[in-house]
Amino acid sequence: MFALPLNQIRAFLLISHVLLLSSVAIGQEAETEADDATSATATPASAADNSSGNDSAVTPAAAPDAPAAAVQTEAGDSQQTVAADLPALTLVAQPIYPQYLASSVYTPLADYLATGLQRDIELITPKNFQAHWSAIKSGVKHDLALEEAPLTDYRIRYQQYQPLVQAAASQSYALAVLDSSYEDRFDLVGRPVASLAAPSSAYLFLTRWYDNPLSQPVIISTATSYEDAVQQLWGGEVEGVVLPAELATDYPQFSFIATSDSMPGLAISAAPELPPELVEQLQQLLLGLNQAEHIAILDELNVAALEAADAERFNGYAEWIRSVSYTGFD
Repeated sequence: MFALPLNQIRAFLLISHVLLLSSVAIGQEAETEADDATSATATPASAADNSSGNDSAVTPAAAPDAPAAAVQTEAGDSQQTVAADLPALTLVAQPIYPQYLASSVYTPLADYLATGLQRDIELITPKNFQAHWSAIKSGVKHDLALEEAPLTDYRIRYQQYQPLVQAAASQSYALAVLDSSYEDRFDLVGRPVASLAAPSSAYLFLTRWYDNPLSQPVIISTATSYEDAVQQLWGGEVEGVVLPAELATDYPQFSFIATSDSMPGLAISAAPELPPELVEQLQQLLLGLNQAEHIAILDELNVAALEAADAERFNGYAEWIRSVSYTGFD
Protein backbone atom coordinates (compact mmCIF):
# COMPACT_ATOMS: atom_id res chain seq x y z
CA MET A 1 0.00 0.00 0.00
CA PHE A 2 1.12 3.46 -0.62
CA ALA A 3 -0.28 6.92 0.10
CA LEU A 4 -0.72 9.69 -2.42
CA PRO A 5 0.72 13.02 -1.60
CA LEU A 6 -1.82 15.33 0.07
CA ASN A 7 -1.78 17.90 -2.75
CA GLN A 8 -2.67 15.21 -5.34
CA ILE A 9 -5.63 14.04 -3.25
CA ARG A 10 -6.93 17.60 -3.04
CA ALA A 11 -6.60 18.07 -6.80
CA PHE A 12 -8.45 14.81 -7.48
CA LEU A 13 -11.35 15.78 -5.20
CA LEU A 14 -11.61 19.25 -6.80
CA ILE A 15 -11.78 17.83 -10.34
CA SER A 16 -14.46 15.29 -9.32
CA HIS A 17 -16.58 18.01 -7.72
CA VAL A 18 -16.41 20.20 -10.84
CA LEU A 19 -17.39 17.31 -13.14
CA LEU A 20 -20.37 16.45 -10.92
CA LEU A 21 -21.69 20.04 -10.93
CA SER A 22 -21.37 20.26 -14.73
CA SER A 23 -23.37 17.05 -15.19
CA VAL A 24 -26.21 18.32 -12.97
CA ALA A 25 -26.34 21.70 -14.76
CA ILE A 26 -26.56 20.07 -18.20
CA GLY A 27 -29.45 17.86 -17.06
CA GLN A 28 -31.39 20.81 -15.64
CA GLU A 29 -30.91 22.87 -18.83
CA ALA A 30 -32.23 20.04 -21.01
CA GLU A 31 -35.29 19.63 -18.79
CA THR A 32 -36.02 23.39 -18.91
CA GLU A 33 -35.80 23.51 -22.73
CA ALA A 34 -38.23 20.59 -23.00
CA ASP A 35 -40.77 22.40 -20.77
CA ASP A 36 -40.48 25.65 -22.81
CA ALA A 37 -41.19 23.82 -26.09
CA THR A 38 -44.36 22.24 -24.68
CA SER A 39 -45.81 25.55 -23.47
CA ALA A 40 -45.18 27.26 -26.83
CA THR A 41 -47.30 24.74 -28.77
CA ALA A 42 -50.06 24.09 -26.20
CA THR A 43 -53.58 25.29 -26.98
CA PRO A 44 -56.84 24.88 -25.04
CA ALA A 45 -57.99 22.32 -27.61
CA SER A 46 -54.88 20.18 -27.34
CA ALA A 47 -54.98 20.39 -23.56
CA ALA A 48 -58.53 19.06 -23.59
CA ASP A 49 -57.48 16.21 -25.86
CA ASN A 50 -54.62 15.23 -23.56
CA SER A 51 -56.80 15.34 -20.44
CA SER A 52 -59.16 12.81 -22.00
CA GLY A 53 -56.53 10.10 -21.76
CA ASN A 54 -54.44 10.68 -24.88
CA ASP A 55 -50.81 10.94 -23.71
CA SER A 56 -49.46 12.12 -27.05
CA ALA A 57 -49.36 15.82 -27.88
CA VAL A 58 -52.21 16.85 -30.19
CA THR A 59 -52.14 19.99 -32.33
CA PRO A 60 -55.59 20.96 -33.73
CA ALA A 61 -55.82 21.68 -37.43
CA ALA A 62 -55.81 25.40 -38.10
CA ALA A 63 -58.84 27.00 -39.72
CA PRO A 64 -58.33 28.36 -43.26
CA ASP A 65 -56.42 31.64 -43.21
CA ALA A 66 -56.30 31.56 -39.41
CA PRO A 67 -53.84 34.19 -38.14
CA ALA A 68 -50.64 32.75 -36.71
CA ALA A 69 -47.37 34.01 -35.28
CA ALA A 70 -43.88 32.54 -35.75
CA VAL A 71 -41.99 31.88 -32.52
CA GLN A 72 -38.20 31.44 -32.44
CA THR A 73 -37.19 28.74 -29.99
CA GLU A 74 -33.94 28.81 -28.02
CA ALA A 75 -32.78 25.50 -29.45
CA GLY A 76 -31.03 26.18 -32.74
CA ASP A 77 -32.51 27.94 -35.76
CA SER A 78 -35.78 25.95 -36.03
CA GLN A 79 -39.12 27.79 -35.73
CA GLN A 80 -42.55 26.72 -34.55
CA THR A 81 -45.84 28.34 -35.64
CA VAL A 82 -48.43 28.85 -32.92
CA ALA A 83 -51.83 30.56 -32.88
CA ALA A 84 -51.62 34.29 -32.26
CA ASP A 85 -53.05 35.65 -29.01
CA LEU A 86 -56.07 37.42 -30.53
CA PRO A 87 -58.79 39.30 -28.63
CA ALA A 88 -62.24 37.72 -28.39
CA LEU A 89 -64.92 38.68 -30.91
CA THR A 90 -68.26 39.77 -29.48
CA LEU A 91 -71.52 38.34 -30.82
CA VAL A 92 -74.76 40.04 -29.78
CA ALA A 93 -78.04 38.18 -30.38
CA GLN A 94 -81.50 39.73 -30.54
CA PRO A 95 -83.43 39.22 -27.26
CA ILE A 96 -86.31 37.00 -28.33
CA TYR A 97 -85.55 34.60 -25.46
CA PRO A 98 -85.11 35.16 -21.71
CA GLN A 99 -81.44 35.52 -20.84
CA TYR A 100 -81.28 32.16 -19.05
CA LEU A 101 -82.49 30.44 -22.23
CA ALA A 102 -80.71 32.65 -24.78
CA SER A 103 -77.32 31.36 -23.69
CA SER A 104 -78.22 27.74 -24.49
CA VAL A 105 -79.78 28.75 -27.84
CA TYR A 106 -76.85 30.80 -29.13
CA THR A 107 -73.87 29.10 -27.47
CA PRO A 108 -73.63 26.32 -30.13
CA LEU A 109 -73.20 29.03 -32.79
CA ALA A 110 -70.60 30.85 -30.70
CA ASP A 111 -68.71 27.61 -30.06
CA TYR A 112 -68.75 26.75 -33.77
CA LEU A 113 -67.26 30.13 -34.70
CA ALA A 114 -64.70 29.95 -31.91
CA THR A 115 -63.49 26.57 -33.16
CA GLY A 116 -63.35 27.69 -36.79
CA LEU A 117 -61.55 30.95 -36.04
CA GLN A 118 -59.35 29.57 -33.25
CA ARG A 119 -60.24 32.55 -31.06
CA ASP A 120 -62.75 33.22 -28.33
CA ILE A 121 -66.28 34.41 -29.05
CA GLU A 122 -67.99 36.45 -26.32
CA LEU A 123 -71.77 35.98 -26.47
CA ILE A 124 -73.88 39.02 -25.54
CA THR A 125 -77.56 38.43 -24.70
CA PRO A 126 -79.41 41.69 -23.88
CA LYS A 127 -82.11 41.62 -21.23
CA ASN A 128 -84.85 42.87 -23.57
CA PHE A 129 -85.43 44.89 -26.72
CA GLN A 130 -85.50 48.22 -24.87
CA ALA A 131 -82.00 47.60 -23.50
CA HIS A 132 -80.82 46.25 -26.86
CA TRP A 133 -82.11 49.25 -28.82
CA SER A 134 -80.78 51.71 -26.26
CA ALA A 135 -77.28 50.24 -26.63
CA ILE A 136 -77.46 50.23 -30.45
CA LYS A 137 -78.59 53.83 -30.87
CA SER A 138 -76.07 55.06 -28.28
CA GLY A 139 -73.29 53.73 -30.48
CA VAL A 140 -72.32 50.56 -28.63
CA LYS A 141 -70.88 48.21 -31.24
CA HIS A 142 -70.25 44.50 -31.23
CA ASP A 143 -68.19 42.60 -33.78
CA LEU A 144 -71.11 40.44 -34.89
CA ALA A 145 -74.87 40.96 -34.64
CA LEU A 146 -77.63 38.38 -35.12
CA GLU A 147 -80.91 40.19 -35.78
CA GLU A 148 -83.99 40.39 -38.00
CA ALA A 149 -84.48 42.75 -40.94
CA PRO A 150 -85.30 46.11 -39.27
CA LEU A 151 -82.29 46.08 -36.93
CA THR A 152 -80.07 44.55 -39.60
CA ASP A 153 -80.95 47.38 -41.97
CA TYR A 154 -80.40 49.95 -39.23
CA ARG A 155 -76.88 48.65 -38.68
CA ILE A 156 -76.21 48.67 -42.44
CA ARG A 157 -77.55 52.19 -43.04
CA TYR A 158 -76.50 53.96 -39.86
CA GLN A 159 -73.52 51.98 -38.52
CA GLN A 160 -71.96 50.65 -41.75
CA TYR A 161 -72.21 46.99 -40.77
CA GLN A 162 -71.82 44.40 -43.50
CA PRO A 163 -74.42 41.60 -43.61
CA LEU A 164 -72.70 38.23 -44.00
CA VAL A 165 -75.47 35.66 -44.19
CA GLN A 166 -79.24 35.58 -43.96
CA ALA A 167 -81.88 32.93 -43.58
CA ALA A 168 -82.75 31.50 -46.99
CA ALA A 169 -86.47 31.63 -46.15
CA SER A 170 -88.41 34.86 -45.67
CA GLN A 171 -90.06 35.79 -42.37
CA SER A 172 -93.66 36.78 -41.65
CA TYR A 173 -95.83 37.36 -38.58
CA ALA A 174 -99.36 36.47 -37.54
CA LEU A 175 -101.87 38.03 -35.17
CA ALA A 176 -103.45 35.13 -33.27
CA VAL A 177 -106.48 34.92 -30.98
CA LEU A 178 -108.15 32.19 -28.94
CA ASP A 179 -111.66 33.64 -29.13
CA SER A 180 -113.06 32.72 -32.55
CA SER A 181 -115.58 35.56 -32.33
CA TYR A 182 -112.76 37.89 -33.35
CA GLU A 183 -112.85 37.79 -37.13
CA ASP A 184 -110.84 40.86 -38.11
CA ARG A 185 -107.87 42.68 -36.64
CA PHE A 186 -110.02 45.74 -36.03
CA ASP A 187 -112.10 43.66 -33.62
CA LEU A 188 -109.12 43.99 -31.26
CA VAL A 189 -109.14 47.80 -31.18
CA GLY A 190 -109.04 48.80 -27.51
CA ARG A 191 -108.31 45.22 -26.48
CA PRO A 192 -105.00 44.03 -24.93
CA VAL A 193 -102.60 42.35 -27.35
CA ALA A 194 -99.26 40.77 -26.32
CA SER A 195 -96.05 41.47 -28.20
CA LEU A 196 -92.34 41.63 -27.59
CA ALA A 197 -91.22 45.19 -26.95
CA ALA A 198 -90.18 47.72 -29.60
CA PRO A 199 -88.30 47.59 -31.87
CA SER A 200 -88.88 43.85 -32.23
CA SER A 201 -90.30 42.82 -35.59
CA ALA A 202 -93.47 41.61 -33.85
CA TYR A 203 -94.08 45.07 -32.36
CA LEU A 204 -93.30 46.83 -35.63
CA PHE A 205 -95.76 44.69 -37.59
CA LEU A 206 -98.41 45.29 -34.94
CA THR A 207 -98.05 49.07 -35.24
CA ARG A 208 -98.21 48.79 -39.04
CA TRP A 209 -101.47 46.83 -38.83
CA TYR A 210 -102.88 49.66 -36.69
CA ASP A 211 -101.37 52.78 -38.21
CA ASN A 212 -104.19 55.03 -36.96
CA PRO A 213 -103.21 56.14 -33.43
CA LEU A 214 -106.89 56.61 -32.57
CA SER A 215 -107.79 53.05 -33.54
CA GLN A 216 -105.35 50.67 -31.92
CA PRO A 217 -105.28 47.78 -29.45
CA VAL A 218 -103.68 48.17 -26.05
CA ILE A 219 -100.19 46.81 -26.66
CA ILE A 220 -98.83 44.78 -23.73
CA SER A 221 -95.09 44.50 -24.39
CA THR A 222 -93.89 42.98 -21.12
CA ALA A 223 -93.25 39.52 -22.60
CA THR A 224 -89.60 38.41 -22.56
CA SER A 225 -90.15 35.75 -25.23
CA TYR A 226 -92.77 34.54 -27.66
CA GLU A 227 -93.55 31.68 -25.30
CA ASP A 228 -94.14 34.24 -22.56
CA ALA A 229 -96.50 36.17 -24.85
CA VAL A 230 -98.41 32.96 -25.62
CA GLN A 231 -98.78 32.25 -21.91
CA GLN A 232 -100.34 35.69 -21.48
CA LEU A 233 -102.93 34.72 -24.08
CA TRP A 234 -103.56 31.33 -22.45
CA GLY A 235 -103.91 33.03 -19.10
CA GLY A 236 -106.54 35.51 -20.31
CA GLU A 237 -104.30 38.55 -19.71
CA VAL A 238 -104.60 39.54 -23.37
CA GLU A 239 -106.98 38.88 -26.25
CA GLY A 240 -104.39 38.47 -29.01
CA VAL A 241 -100.70 37.81 -29.57
CA VAL A 242 -98.21 38.54 -32.38
CA LEU A 243 -95.97 35.60 -33.31
CA PRO A 244 -93.68 34.52 -36.15
CA ALA A 245 -95.98 32.76 -38.60
CA GLU A 246 -94.14 29.43 -38.48
CA LEU A 247 -94.32 29.44 -34.68
CA ALA A 248 -98.02 30.31 -34.69
CA THR A 249 -98.81 27.10 -36.58
CA ASP A 250 -97.64 25.13 -33.53
CA TYR A 251 -100.86 26.19 -31.80
CA PRO A 252 -103.84 24.65 -33.61
CA GLN A 253 -106.21 26.23 -31.06
CA PHE A 254 -105.38 29.70 -32.36
CA SER A 255 -107.24 31.61 -35.05
CA PHE A 256 -105.26 34.00 -37.24
CA ILE A 257 -106.95 37.30 -38.01
CA ALA A 258 -103.98 39.01 -39.69
CA THR A 259 -100.81 37.87 -41.44
CA SER A 260 -97.98 40.18 -42.42
CA ASP A 261 -96.16 40.49 -45.69
CA SER A 262 -92.89 38.59 -45.80
CA MET A 263 -89.53 40.20 -45.18
CA PRO A 264 -85.93 38.93 -45.19
CA GLY A 265 -85.22 36.53 -42.38
CA LEU A 266 -82.64 36.45 -39.64
CA ALA A 267 -79.22 37.83 -40.58
CA ILE A 268 -75.72 37.97 -39.11
CA SER A 269 -73.77 41.18 -39.72
CA ALA A 270 -70.15 42.22 -39.15
CA ALA A 271 -68.91 45.52 -37.74
CA PRO A 272 -67.02 47.79 -40.16
CA GLU A 273 -63.86 47.61 -38.02
CA LEU A 274 -63.28 43.94 -38.82
CA PRO A 275 -60.56 43.35 -41.45
CA PRO A 276 -61.78 42.10 -44.87
CA GLU A 277 -59.96 38.77 -44.61
CA LEU A 278 -61.68 38.04 -41.28
CA VAL A 279 -65.06 39.04 -42.71
CA GLU A 280 -64.53 36.62 -45.60
CA GLN A 281 -63.53 33.84 -43.23
CA LEU A 282 -66.58 34.45 -41.05
CA GLN A 283 -68.93 34.33 -44.03
CA GLN A 284 -67.46 31.04 -45.22
CA LEU A 285 -67.73 29.54 -41.75
CA LEU A 286 -71.36 30.63 -41.44
CA LEU A 287 -72.27 29.21 -44.85
CA GLY A 288 -70.65 25.98 -43.65
CA LEU A 289 -73.52 25.63 -41.18
CA ASN A 290 -75.59 24.30 -44.09
CA GLN A 291 -73.62 21.06 -43.91
CA ALA A 292 -75.50 18.15 -42.38
CA GLU A 293 -73.25 17.81 -39.34
CA HIS A 294 -74.13 21.36 -38.23
CA ILE A 295 -77.89 21.23 -38.77
CA ALA A 296 -78.51 21.20 -35.00
CA ILE A 297 -77.01 24.70 -34.73
CA LEU A 298 -79.43 26.04 -37.35
CA ASP A 299 -82.30 24.24 -35.63
CA GLU A 300 -81.55 26.22 -32.47
CA LEU A 301 -81.87 29.41 -34.51
CA ASN A 302 -85.12 28.22 -36.16
CA VAL A 303 -83.42 28.55 -39.53
CA ALA A 304 -83.53 25.85 -42.21
CA ALA A 305 -80.62 27.15 -44.29
CA LEU A 306 -78.35 30.17 -44.70
CA GLU A 307 -77.31 32.04 -47.83
CA ALA A 308 -74.94 34.91 -48.60
CA ALA A 309 -76.62 38.15 -47.54
CA ASP A 310 -77.79 40.83 -49.97
CA ALA A 311 -77.78 44.23 -48.27
CA GLU A 312 -80.29 45.66 -50.73
CA ARG A 313 -82.93 43.16 -49.64
CA PHE A 314 -82.96 44.83 -46.21
CA ASN A 315 -83.22 48.35 -47.58
CA GLY A 316 -86.05 50.37 -46.03
CA TYR A 317 -86.82 48.21 -43.00
CA ALA A 318 -84.84 50.48 -40.66
CA GLU A 319 -87.44 53.19 -41.30
CA TRP A 320 -90.02 51.03 -39.55
CA ILE A 321 -88.15 51.68 -36.32
CA ARG A 322 -88.44 55.44 -36.77
CA SER A 323 -92.17 55.24 -36.09
CA VAL A 324 -91.54 53.90 -32.55
CA SER A 325 -88.32 55.76 -31.67
CA TYR A 326 -87.64 59.48 -31.60
CA THR A 327 -83.89 59.04 -31.37
CA GLY A 328 -81.19 57.05 -33.14
CA PHE A 329 -81.63 58.56 -36.59
CA ASP A 330 -79.55 61.71 -36.28
